[in-house]
Amino acid sequence: MRLFHAQLLWIHGLGPSSGSATLARRGTHSSLSCTREAAQIAYDMAGIGPEDIDVAEVHDCFTITEIINYEDLGFAKPGEGVKLLEDRETYL
Repeated sequence: MRLFHAQLLWIHGLGPSSGSATLARRGTHSSLSCTREAAQIAYDMAGIGPEDIDVAEVHDCFTITEIINYEDLGFAKPGEGVKLLEDRETYL
């Protein structure tokens, strides 16, 4: 029985970035600058923007992390990431 069909996947951009894990060293607690920086580098390299992304897998070690990632990756405006969940935009 075949469970999945493998397809080629081309990576057109990637963005390395890192930041402090210490909350006191960040200017905000509702965004991660390293995520925003990495996303912008990857978008620039690929010549696209967040509106061009069809599927994304985001890290969700905590519920708020998933929502913050939606905003930092440009899928939602700051403070509006939860609306993606409410509207079921993140469901398969």
